[in-house]
Amino acid sequence: ELSMAPSPRIEYGTLDVTIEVVDSMAEAVDHVHMHGSGHTEAIITEDGETAEAFLRSVDSACVFHNASTRFSDGFRFGLGAEVGI
Repeated sequence: ELSMAPSPRIEYGTLDVTIEVVDSMAEAVDHVHMHGSGHTEAIITEDGETAEAFLRSVDSACVFHNASTRFSDGFRFGLGAEVGI
């Protein structure tokens, strides 16, 4: 059994990850608006229409569909290497 994450905003500095599973794209967008960094967000889905709606609805510097967020760090924006990962 998996343990609960202490917070959706925690940075581990390890290979650990926090995953939130939601029932709808609207719930995903609401979750991002409440807990997101405004820096980098991602959606994992096989539904192209859902992904497009998410990409258009989330206000963040980088928004990805079925892609890792790990290389989108502050260095890419000239802000240093560890901003908002």
